[in-house]
Amino acid sequence: MADSFLENIERTIERHRLLRTRTFPTLVGLSGGADSVALLLALHRLGISVRAAHLSHGWDQGFDEAAFKLCDDLTGRFGITLYWHVAPAEVARTETAARAWRRFALRAIMADAKCFQIALGHTRDDQVETLLYRIARGTGPTGLIGMTPNSFPYIRPLIETSRSAVERWLREQMVEWIDDPSNRDTSRRRNLIRHEILPRLEEVHPGAMSNIARLSDLIAFEVSALEEWSDRLLSESGYDTAGRKFCLAATRLRRYPQAIVYRALRRVLMTVAELDYPPDRATLTAAYEVVAAGVGRVDCAGGVIVAAASRAEGSVVVVGKTRPTPLEPHTLAIPGNVCCNDLSGMVISARVRSGRDWRHDGSLRSVVLRRASVEGPLYVRGITTGERWQPLGSPGSRKVSDYLIDRKLPRLLREDQVAVADRHGIVWLVGFDIADRVKVQNDNEEQLVLRFRVPAGPQGQRLHYPL
Repeated sequence: MADSFLENIERTIERHRLLRTRTFPTLVGLSGGADSVALLLALHRLGISVRAAHLSHGWDQGFDEAAFKLCDDLTGRFGITLYWHVAPAEVARTETAARAWRRFALRAIMADAKCFQIALGHTRDDQVETLLYRIARGTGPTGLIGMTPNSFPYIRPLIETSRSAVERWLREQMVEWIDDPSNRDTSRRRNLIRHEILPRLEEVHPGAMSNIARLSDLIAFEVSALEEWSDRLLSESGYDTAGRKFCLAATRLRRYPQAIVYRALRRVLMTVAELDYPPDRATLTAAYEVVAAGVGRVDCAGGVIVAAASRAEGSVVVVGKTRPTPLEPHTLAIPGNVCCNDLSGMVISARVRSGRDWRHDGSLRSVVLRRASVEGPLYVRGITTGERWQPLGSPGSRKVSDYLIDRKLPRLLREDQVAVADRHGIVWLVGFDIADRVKVQNDNEEQLVLRFRVPAGPQGQRLHYPL
């Protein structure tokens, strides 16, 4: 039995690639309960270098002292280094606050002990309890995956092993553990599931726990496929604007199944709103309706807006927050360049060339101006309220906002529009036109070449300008 127990854990480690390195030790969260004691001993028996971390909440002094003594005796018996932390008094006595403190403390100990990762003693039973609670609370496919075996820096080598197998193995090894009396309190939701609901499910259908755990594995395969298609959709249809806004080509989104679009929208909303949890179904449905219709607007949590606008190449859906402050002006030397860190690191450069030495390639990434028509220093800045200019070929001046509306630039993006200006006003609306007053009169005269570039993101994301 001992060998098969260790073999099962070793198979889990290999199947999910939990042991990335043997150069640095693994930190084991050691509470003194059966799961964590078995985990520490099993990894030690498998030849894996380990350290142990025991955390006390200070809620039950008698239990805390007994648990620490057991952990101290166990680690001393096997020559394993033990780290011990006690929760500060200001940590609230709630499950959520306690869990957050434990994660913080384990990461701190991991750094101090120079460990590579943290091993947690969650078993298959814990996985099933988590799934049932999430189903009761309400969740989607991703939530039904439950706890993943490998979510760096955390690993769960016992996630495919039952709690009964853990306790049976410890008895065979004649190793003691201690049960936390709070785990018998059925007023806590997880304990209610563990002690009352799961036994009844086993009565309804023997093997229910194994079947529920297997469901998690099956859904994980489905979700990984959805994630892959979601990545493809965003790389083909979306592009970032300084991390605060995200543009999506609605016409391309509509080519994908609704489930893929929902997943992509959820990821974008979480990123832009800086949420640790996904938006609710009603929000996603409303956002999807904007995509499907190509018109409309939805106000979401975190101050995020989902809005649609029509452009020459089709409808665009913008997900983002309004800019709290105007773009800061940057001085652009001639020759020279300036980096706008508040716009994804966009770089605008200025160079002087003679007409015969340089030929424009027709790209909207660069423009050619008559050098003699540019007066004073150049500035890279945002658009001021009510600002006017005369675009190339226009018979007179007009509001910049009206010009951008005619160019079908969504409102959320108009506030991020960048201009290069001299003492008289705008000379180039970046990504669009130059001012009529700075157009080249003669190919042989001195010219000013302005160019912008944006470093590509992880998926080749770019700014909203029409490149």
